Amino acid sequence: MNSAVYNQITKDGAKVVMIDGTFPDVPRCGVPDEQVGQLAIKQLGEPAKAKIAGDWKGKKLLIAGMTAPNCGPCDARVKAAFAQAKADLGVGDGDTFMLTPAGQDPTSASQSTFADFLTAHPDNVVLRCSTGSSVTRWRTRRAGSPAGAAS
Repeated sequence: MNSAVYNQITKDGAKVVMIDGTFPDVPRCGVPDEQVGQLAIKQLGEPAKAKIAGDWKGKKLLIAGMTAPNCGPCDARVKAAFAQAKADLGVGDGDTFMLTPAGQDPTSASQSTFADFLTAHPDNVVLRCSTGSSVTRWRTRRAGSPAGAAS
């Protein structure tokens, strides 16, 4: 929301509450973007560590963060997930990748962007953070499994 939208909404006394967003002096509800990204990694920490010690042993773990064009909240969620993955899973700076699909279709554009990423990293294990609206979804892919296959 910007000032012009806010002024138009409130010119007749309407009240505004932001959901998963912020605007100066406007009450809000929801989870802060950074906390959403951190929570995604925290939820996967122990299962990912078990996989790294087992099925994924010897494979390089990459974190692919799917964002959207001009989406500051999406970027904040992914960056917080990267920081948490570095702390909890020991991934390095070179092991995190911010993926921004081209175009306006978030479904097909993100699918092809992620498929291209998997094709470029066939020997790695990829943990994918996808943020859109206020939802964070995580998928994993074992090295050698078909693109789009989760494990």
